Amino acid sequence: MVGMVNSTRADLGVGDLFLSIDRNHVVLYSTPYDVEFSCFMASTTPPLPRWRSLTFPFSREAWMAVGLGLLSLELALIITTMLTPKLAEQPTKKKQTLQQTLIQVFREPVNWTPERHSSRLLLSVVWLYVIVITVAYCSNLTAFLTVTKIPPAFETVKGLYDTGLLVTSLGDFFKDGLASAVDPYLKSLADRFVGHDDLASAWPAVLKGDAVYLGNRNFLEYTLATYPCANPCLRIMKECFAPYSVALALQRHSPLKAAVDARLLRLIDSGLVRHWFLESLTISRQTREFKAENQDTEKRSGEEDGPVPLSLDHISGAFFIHCILMLFSLLCFCAELCTAKALKNKKNKNIEKRT
Repeated sequence: MVGMVNSTRADLGVGDLFLSIDRNHVVLYSTPYDVEFSCFMASTTPPLPRWRSLTFPFSREAWMAVGLGLLSLELALIITTMLTPKLAEQPTKKKQTLQQTLIQVFREPVNWTPERHSSRLLLSVVWLYVIVITVAYCSNLTAFLTVTKIPPAFETVKGLYDTGLLVTSLGDFFKDGLASAVDPYLKSLADRFVGHDDLASAWPAVLKGDAVYLGNRNFLEYTLATYPCANPCLRIMKECFAPYSVALALQRHSPLKAAVDARLLRLIDSGLVRHWFLESLTISRQTREFKAENQDTEKRSGEEDGPVPLSLDHISGAFFIHCILMLFSLLCFCAELCTAKALKNKKNKNIEKRT
């Protein structure tokens, strides 16, 4: 387009044309009618696996606090059980060791009625603690079983730099902008820049999550509105850089500049530039959704509206824990068999020595 205007094959060039010093020598710019930022578009972070839903109701710090709370209450109960005979002055009962108390608690139910007020108060604290934690966990678990959780994604230039992803775009225009940036993270991204001649060769790496696409924000917003994804597969990072003014291209010393500038100023003052862009996004988005609905009409006709029943994928976490506990039980069973065999062999050797 710039070449056609410069060679007088065209009188006016209309497009997403950024003002730059290099082009200013060959074409005449009109009054800027828009300002765009250079932004990064990345693939949407995939949701976390369903089997981790059992851990989502509480944060990592909350799980640690719950574990420490249970451990402290367990130790308090063990200590109370060990010291109760001594405090009650019952010398006939033999004092239990910590190992014996743990074995008794985990192997068989303990018919123990607390006689001291301290023990009753401790059991009341345990009961209240377990009730509150259980209700809070179950209430929050229902939401996480039916709603997929998206992990936090990088939204800053520094976060993008830490990921080590490549930066791709059309041509090398944005590479010069990265190399001349003051921000050290932006300057470092210039070393990862990979230019392409067409969008078809740039999208695969972006969709796979191996690279991010660098372009002006309006183009990225239009791409999000028109790209055929069943779910939002692309997103725009919040932090952008390098604002560029957008204008029309005219021939050098063109007599049309005064008239074109006057009309552009009227369009800017009336807000039509932004209005037309948002309207084009709405039309494009509706067209994409209409095509997607037509393709899925037969599939959705058989589905009924209402609550979504939990599938095997939703409750996969319970089966995951079940498999782990079964494996742990099998290992314990094997250990018990080996121990019993070793004790039997030792007993037989002792009998042989006696005989």
